[in-house]
Amino acid sequence: DVIRLVGHTDDMAAAYAWADAVISPSVRPEAFGRVAVEAGAMGKPVVATAHGGAQETIINRETGLLAPPGDASALADALVDLYTRKTGGDVRMGEKARARISSLYSRAAMCEATLRVYDELLREKEKNALC
Repeated sequence: DVIRLVGHTDDMAAAYAWADAVISPSVRPEAFGRVAVEAGAMGKPVVATAHGGAQETIINRETGLLAPPGDASALADALVDLYTRKTGGDVRMGEKARARISSLYSRAAMCEATLRVYDELLREKEKNALC
């Protein structure tokens, strides 16, 4: 009665909006882990496996919960933990996830990071030209 497996959808924004939380129990590490970032952008906490990109995009117990890969018991414990938080009215995890994703992955943040790399490269080139 608590978990719904909804299957395929083409409208991920609606799926995230409908969900109280998102589970991403991948068995293989993902380089970036887009699901956690998309869910976080929608203010949804994520329960994910602790490998790959999820370890960078989720702060365990702050913006989501991480469980060891392949550990069904730990994944179940994380789901119970999240459910207990949500039924207790704790929405801060989703709010923190949204704030973190907005600060790291907004268009402005990505442009700033890209320009910072270009600036570093230009300074290095100038330094080498002076030698």
